[in-house]
Amino acid sequence: MINLNKDNSDWKKWIVEVNEHQYLLGETGSVWGDGKYSFPVNDEVKLSICDIENIAFSSFPNELQLDIRNEYDKLGVFILSVLLNNSTDKPYLGYTWEIDPEKWKGHLNPYLLRSEMYQILKNDTKYSIDISPSSISNDFGCATLYFEINSNVVGELWNNKEGFAAFLDESVKLAEEKVLIGGFADKVVAKFSFDKNTEQACSTYLMYFIEFLRDLGIDAESSFKKDNGDVIFSIIPKDKNTALLQISEALSFYMKLPRSNFNDIPENNYDPIAELKLEKLKSEIDRLKSSLRINEALLRYQDTLISDQIITTPKPLTNTHQKEPIDGLSYIYVDENKQDIDSFLGGGVKLGVMKKAGIEIDWKALINYFRS
Repeated sequence: MINLNKDNSDWKKWIVEVNEHQYLLGETGSVWGDGKYSFPVNDEVKLSICDIENIAFSSFPNELQLDIRNEYDKLGVFILSVLLNNSTDKPYLGYTWEIDPEKWKGHLNPYLLRSEMYQILKNDTKYSIDISPSSISNDFGCATLYFEINSNVVGELWNNKEGFAAFLDESVKLAEEKVLIGGFADKVVAKFSFDKNTEQACSTYLMYFIEFLRDLGIDAESSFKKDNGDVIFSIIPKDKNTALLQISEALSFYMKLPRSNFNDIPENNYDPIAELKLEKLKSEIDRLKSSLRINEALLRYQDTLISDQIITTPKPLTNTHQKEPIDGLSYIYVDENKQDIDSFLGGGVKLGVMKKAGIEIDWKALINYFRS
């Protein structure tokens, strides 16, 4: 609960009630604008998100601009505070995002992280975020961002502040990944999340993608970064004239291949080079499938041992699932542009004779790529 008791013509004698506490506005607040007062304004009184998180936006006194401190990252990681005003003509909600380098325990440059965060918020289309170059500040040596929410959606966003906090947390994670690999510009970047049982097999298969590109006539470099169980895979063409879209289409196709059937390859007389490239590809796919089968067998064996130790009656085995690279894909960016995963996997090089799980493969087209 937060109320404003205005039983006096002098605003300095008004009483601000926050839950069970009362504060004299003249001692804890100040004039912010015409008929608007900032609260609180001194270090002796602090208003935390925990104090008011369950209060509806419409219930806040519209004369007060509230300085609300973040606590337990409820407003999002690195959010220091927000300014909130339930004005009848133009509501206001402003965020302060900040990293203090002296308290920073991360291994990434906080100023680079702030720059990437700025770009992410600037390009967001889901939330109405007002941010500009002037929002960037290095006051007191801190890496700081100030941004506001469009007044038309302030009430709606505040009542869904948990969802917005989750978006900010995801944005920080993405900013960290961008800094980790030097940005997404002029690259194809894919993030994969694998469990520990399939990570090695799937990562090895992804590493072969660069060789697959070379067999298609595309010369590129790759980078693998592992971060808390996630794999960030970036592909950079050596020739700047190579279309990144072409690489992304090849990646989409390559990720579908483990679900294809090589028995559907037409019986033709291939030239030795095309046949060699095809056999190399088949070998990598067989290696991936073999590794996944072995991992699944080990998990089933471990389930059996656990069942024998706990109970004497037979227990159904855990339903394990072979996670292929296509299953672990979290996002895909092409030159800073995020791709829709369903469209990415459904599009690309459509190769179409055999159909399985919506995947179409035209082996003749692949052979023609190898020949070229």
